[in-house]
Amino acid sequence: MILKTEDCGDTWKHVSLDFDPDLSRSEIINGTVFLVGDLGEAFKFQNSIITDFQLFELSQANLNFGQVQINDTVVESVKVFNPGSTALNVLSAISDQAEFTVSPADTAIAAGDSATFLLTFTPAATAQLAIMLLRR
Repeated sequence: MILKTEDCGDTWKHVSLDFDPDLSRSEIINGTVFLVGDLGEAFKFQNSIITDFQLFELSQANLNFGQVQINDTVVESVKVFNPGSTALNVLSAISDQAEFTVSPADTAIAAGDSATFLLTFTPAATAQLAIMLLRR
C-alpha cells in the first residue's frame, strides 16, 4: 500500500507510483517507510515494499561527548543491531560534521548480530555541535 499526503500528514490518499522511489532518501519509523518527494509531497510505504528494506536498531538514541577542549579527542561507541533475517550491509557510515568521524566506514552485520561503531569527536573551535544518526 502506498499513501501520499500534500498537507503535512493531515490527510493521506492511496496512490500508484509511475516511478521507482529513491529509498536512500527515506526514513523508517515503526516499520513504515516515509519519503519526501521533489515537490514537497510525502509518501508512506507499508507491507510488501518494505520487506526488502533492511531495518536496524541502535544501542542508544543519544550520545553526549560532554565538554571537550579544542583539539582534544573523545571517542564514544554505539552498537548497531541487525534484527533482520539477512545480513545488513552498511555501505557508508559518515558524518556531515568535520569534527566527527565514524569507524568502521563500512561493514556487514549478520542477521541477529551487532557491530560496534566508534564516533570520534575532535573540536577545532569553540562551539556547541550536534549530529544525528540516520537510518537509511
